[in-house]
Amino acid sequence: MPSFTTVDHDVAKRLRVAHLTGRLVTGTAGDHAFTMARIRSVRRDIAAAVPRWTIDIDEDGAASD
Repeated sequence: MPSFTTVDHDVAKRLRVAHLTGRLVTGTAGDHAFTMARIRSVRRDIAAAVPRWTIDIDEDGAASD
């Protein structure tokens, strides 16, 4: 299960909504591109000086072209 970290609150919020509603999403995170992937979790690192979120992505059912 790929994961990435972001400090962008808007990205974390949008992916958290996708996780809660069960939506499939398409996007990129650094060097990793995902298509029709399900967000498995969005976790905030409360100990970080700058708010930071770790997003886990499940690509088991990902469609690829």
